[in-house]
Amino acid sequence: MDYREHLEKAQKVIGERDIKDADYIACALAKKADFIWTNDKDFSSQDLVATKTTYEIQ
Repeated sequence: MDYREHLEKAQKVIGERDIKDADYIACALAKKADFIWTNDKDFSSQDLVATKTTYEIQ
C-alpha cells in the first residue's frame, strides 16, 4: 500500500504541530507498523500510531 493514501489523515492529526512529521505517520500506517521510534515530542499529539522513545526501547 502506498503511504500517500494515508497522508491526508496523518496531516490532520499532526499538521498544526509539525507538518513534516505527517510523512512518518503515513508511512507507519501504510506498513501497519506497531510503533514509531522517536524522541520527537510532536508525535505525542497524535493517536494514529503508537510511539516509543529510545529510553523505552533500551
